[in-house]
Parts: sequence; C-alpha cells; structure tokens
Amino acid sequence: MFEEVFVELEKQLQTKLSIGPNPLVCITPVVGDNESRMTAVTSPQVRF
Repeated sequence: MFEEVFVELEKQLQTKLSIGPNPLVCITPVVGDNESRMTAVTSPQVRF
C-alpha cells in the first residue's frame, strides 16, 4: 500500500529527485481532503 502512495506522490513532485525503493523517512508533509485524496505540501506559505 505505501509503495503505491510513494509512486503517486513521486509523480507530483516538482523535482528530479526520487523517493527511492526503500525510503526510511519522508519529510514532505502530506494532507488529505474530504474525498480521501492525499497531497504533498510543498509551499513554504502553508503553516500547520
């Protein structure tokens, strides 16, 4: 399940870097909406 999530998030990244096949840590915050979609937060203006 998590592998599929990383693949989908990697498609949305605005970088040429890859998450890799065996990530230990993912430091990009992810938020979900009311329709169970997850989105990576990459804006420095978003505060938690």
